[in-house]
Amino acid sequence: MLRRRNGCGARTEAGFIELNFSQYFEHVEEMEWAIEVCKESGKPVASTMCIGPKGDMHGVSAAECAVRMAKAGSNVGLLKNELSE
Repeated sequence: MLRRRNGCGARTEAGFIELNFSQYFEHVEEMEWAIEVCKESGKPVASTMCIGPKGDMHGVSAAECAVRMAKAGSNVGLLKNELSE
């Protein structure tokens, strides 16, 4: 079963929430907001961003995106490099 709230999902199995995830954001600011919402549950948060070689859609570098995701509270982060930029 999957429940969503503003880009945040909670995967449940046997009635227990395992983790929250926020995925496929292209703007780091939106990613930070999603992580903050997911953190409200008190469960671990996994998050992914889809960005290009020059960073997110506003030019924030991949390194800065990773730092901002961690500071927002993501326990697991992934930056997917889209080469079609």
